[in-house]
Amino acid sequence: MKKISEVLAFLTAAFIPFPTLGYPIANDLTISPALVCGSAFLLLNLLHLFDRRDYLVSAVGVAACFIVSNIGRNPADTYMLSLIALFAVLAPLILGDIGNSVRRALIWGFMTGLVITMVISFVELMASLLSIDDVLNLLDTIFPDGRRGNPSPYLRPKAGFFEPSHLAVYLAYAFVIVDVAFRKTQRSNVFKALIGVCILYVGSLAGFLIATFYVAAQGVSGVFKSKRNAFIAFMLLILSFAAVLIYWNDIVSSTYFERLGIVSDAFSSGDLVGSEGSRINAFRPVFDYWSENGWTEFFLGTGYANYSDWLITRYGGLGTFSSAGRGDIDNIFAAVMLSTGLFGILSYLTFLVVRLYSVSKGRRIPIVLFLVAVHFAYGHMISYLGWYLLLVLASALELRQNAEVAASHLVIGRREVGSSGMASPRRPVSAS
Repeated sequence: MKKISEVLAFLTAAFIPFPTLGYPIANDLTISPALVCGSAFLLLNLLHLFDRRDYLVSAVGVAACFIVSNIGRNPADTYMLSLIALFAVLAPLILGDIGNSVRRALIWGFMTGLVITMVISFVELMASLLSIDDVLNLLDTIFPDGRRGNPSPYLRPKAGFFEPSHLAVYLAYAFVIVDVAFRKTQRSNVFKALIGVCILYVGSLAGFLIATFYVAAQGVSGVFKSKRNAFIAFMLLILSFAAVLIYWNDIVSSTYFERLGIVSDAFSSGDLVGSEGSRINAFRPVFDYWSENGWTEFFLGTGYANYSDWLITRYGGLGTFSSAGRGDIDNIFAAVMLSTGLFGILSYLTFLVVRLYSVSKGRRIPIVLFLVAVHFAYGHMISYLGWYLLLVLASALELRQNAEVAASHLVIGRREVGSSGMASPRRPVSAS
């Protein structure tokens, strides 16, 4: 049974970057190999749902708030299927003690999928730069239903994803997972640098900023050891970013710089047009909805999975390049607040805190900032991508924490043994 769990964990993580290989059931949503393997992994370990009551209770709290936001307001068929899909992809995160060997299988499966994805992305980029259409057509055949952005001077790679921005979010997760899961060696540092280069050539501003915030927060945590000073430095970092964003056009202007200029303009004007405006002003629809509909909607929102019609009615005139105009929000926090109100967002945040608080000790500022940035850049709640990547990250954090606890116990043991004059034990082997 344990070996089967390890195999399923490995395959689940290895298939994460290939959603376009699946059977399409909705826009940007497929029954993919990762989802099939992840569901089998969940069923095999279903009893572990009760190992951690805090995980389970917090998840049930989210479900309760999401359902309450609809009761008496929207028909059940408008939200139940979406809610079932959400908890189907979220459920592996609720599992309790799946064991270190299974966690290692997740990490190595993830690394396998990552290397394959980076190779495919490189081939795709070179084929674009050298205008080798046969290679691009072959990749489109292998990974159907995908879309590429097309900024100059090259066609942005998307590998097995629907959009380049999804690839960039995956690579940003990869940077953090490698940083957490492996010791700081020259090899791991080179690999992280390579991931950083991949994020750059994907050309996604969101992916670039997510990774940048994580690295900056790491530096802040390293320089300021006390929590108070670290928090102050963190707030200064955010304020500095906001200042640069507002005044960017007065400072500098090339591919990333031009896009930052667009972000600055969208931030200043509150515009929801384009991907930049849709992300940077994602909370504008939330505040518009609250101001137009009163206090009940402040607490309950539109009802889970029921905000699309209101968005299209309110912002449809902005065109298809606006996420709000299509009925979408490119920000999970904003989507939860609009659809489930204050109760929903509090329950959702509680679940995230409960799930990650105990395994992120010593890394909370970088991990929190990273996850906040991801939530601001990605809005597909019922896609397995965000949840499975979070599962791999949580596994990496758990392995690292277990290794550090074991090492600290051995250090204490050495001191006790040394004081008794007996031989010291052998050096520990890292759990990661």
